[in-house]
Amino acid sequence: MPPHFLYVGGLFSEGVGNIMGADIMNICWVAGASALVNDLTVTRKEVIFMFPAMLVMIGMTMIFLRTGHRLVRREGLALLAAYLLYIVSFFVVFRP
Repeated sequence: MPPHFLYVGGLFSEGVGNIMGADIMNICWVAGASALVNDLTVTRKEVIFMFPAMLVMIGMTMIFLRTGHRLVRREGLALLAAYLLYIVSFFVVFRP
């Protein structure tokens, strides 16, 4: 059952677990399959930018889920705003 249906059905914790587990599996699956085909290289600039951003997003999510054990609209908006800030910052730092 897709995670968003679990939330609608009132099983929020199962939905969050499914979403987070699916994200971790997707990262490992894509990185592993790609590395089988061709070596993956990551520059220092990418590590310095992306890993702290990832930790901030995870930290925000953990804090939001621990306060009241639910994610309310304003916390969802804060996560969305942080993601949009990440996307804009990404294109500023890694100009094509």
